[in-house]
Amino acid sequence: MESDNSDTYELEDQELLEDLRLEMKIKNNILWKKIHEKFPSVAALCRANEGLGMYPTQVGKLLAFKTSPFYYRRVGKEKTYVREYRKLCLVLEQALNYPAEILFPEELYQKFVGTQTSKAIQLNSFSALPSPEKQKILFLPAPDNVSHELELSEMKEKIEDVLNTLTKREKEIVKLRYGIPDGVIYTAEELFKIFKVSRSRIFQIETKAIWKLQQSSRLKKLESLL
Repeated sequence: MESDNSDTYELEDQELLEDLRLEMKIKNNILWKKIHEKFPSVAALCRANEGLGMYPTQVGKLLAFKTSPFYYRRVGKEKTYVREYRKLCLVLEQALNYPAEILFPEELYQKFVGTQTSKAIQLNSFSALPSPEKQKILFLPAPDNVSHELELSEMKEKIEDVLNTLTKREKEIVKLRYGIPDGVIYTAEELFKIFKVSRSRIFQIETKAIWKLQQSSRLKKLESLL
């Protein structure tokens, strides 16, 4: 019984630490406040709404966005990632029972227009990639204007396209393990608690996913970002 309590406290401590890391990056304090009114952590929110297919990395994206993900529209043809973010906003609306237009009001993001952040997409942790050239995909700097933001979003989309060739679970584990796209890296210990599978199973899924990413067609897409 003591062991169960110890595991619970350890999980809570890890989640609180992860929330502190997220808090340093947040742009949307309205969403952050609403989450913590109902749940002790972002991970707890995701566990309680497992059926909605929501993961901590996705919530982290929404917290750190510089433009309202609910209203954001690209110039020209709408891209998949725009629809994805809006869909995530609606998932949170359901999970928190609070209107998405209030969680992501456009006026909240006005203060970020024209500012520069240090957010990055980290890909160098793909240690299994076969050559040093592949690990030159290090950091994609954050935009300081709308034009650069669109360029960056296209790069993110290419990365997302490659990850979409994996299974849903492989994709989520890779993103959590290697801090894509928000730099928040989860340990295998944290992942087995999130996905409720054994540590060895986490390693099996991760190993298989990395092997898939080493295949020539996927690797060429990643190389194009160098």
